[in-house]
Amino acid sequence: MGQVLNIIKWEFINRIKTKLFIFTTFILPVLIGGMTYLPTILMDLEPENSTNVGLVYNDDISFLVKRFQNKTYNSLILQNGLPQFRFIRYDLEKEALDSVVNNKIDAYMYIPNSILDTGKVSYFSQSLSNIKIYTSLRRVLNQLVIEQRMLNQNIDVALVSSLSKKIDFETFELDNFGEASKGNELSSFLVPYLFLMIFLGSRI
Repeated sequence: MGQVLNIIKWEFINRIKTKLFIFTTFILPVLIGGMTYLPTILMDLEPENSTNVGLVYNDDISFLVKRFQNKTYNSLILQNGLPQFRFIRYDLEKEALDSVVNNKIDAYMYIPNSILDTGKVSYFSQSLSNIKIYTSLRRVLNQLVIEQRMLNQNIDVALVSSLSKKIDFETFELDNFGEASKGNELSSFLVPYLFLMIFLGSRI
């Protein structure tokens, strides 16, 4: 029996020394967890300073762009109380591009006349590391475009908003005694995966 235990101990020690075991047991779960939750973490990063954004558009859609600016000013506020975005209009896309390259503005958006039909908008910046900056702009503009489409079709925007309200989906984890605690999606994902990697690594 003692010899069997020594063999098992020797096998275990030699296996945990291998690079593959270390990688699959410790590094791989962290990498997968990082890739899964990094976008969410980046989305939660609050910018500290106002972002200067150029807007390139024609007068034909000025009514929509003005609504977009007002909505952004009122809904996206920094912790110091200042607007998160400051907008500068450019008549030509080349002028906006030069301003970004020369660091006069942080980014610019090209909003075509066909936005209500195609829904396509272009955003240009030298850095896309802070996802929350352009996703916030996209969310506000997307909402206004949808509302404008409804208005053009004589659809009651308030009624649609009420009917499409999202559900509040909370998760709870139960223990062996039936006691509920607030769910932790990250640990629920990583812990089983970690044990799986330990098991697979020990069999390689």
